[in-house]
Amino acid sequence: MLKTVLFLLKKSVEDKENGYFHLLSGQDYPIKPVAEFTGFIDANQGNEFLEYHTLPHSRWENGTYRRYTFVPEETNFHTVVLNSPFKDHVVNRRLRYVDWRYRNGNYPANLNESD
Repeated sequence: MLKTVLFLLKKSVEDKENGYFHLLSGQDYPIKPVAEFTGFIDANQGNEFLEYHTLPHSRWENGTYRRYTFVPEETNFHTVVLNSPFKDHVVNRRLRYVDWRYRNGNYPANLNESD
């Protein structure tokens, strides 16, 4: 997955009109209209939005990933961006909703119409 995302980002930056990239994975579902999303990006030009924290973290099993990584793309971009010239423009803010309870047979919960 990480190699695929890196390949797609490399291809995407070839078009100089692309200024921001928002990565969505299989569990992500956009709920805002595109105009609201692009308006937010326009109003926040120059900022990079990443939720981050140091490891070990108290909310994670054993404080970190087992066998060093579980899903590398969940830490790769944070590591690269926070150690780059972009670090001074990072806003530590998650722009997605996650229900961290075990529900609907999954952890984190799969959301449904009741949400």
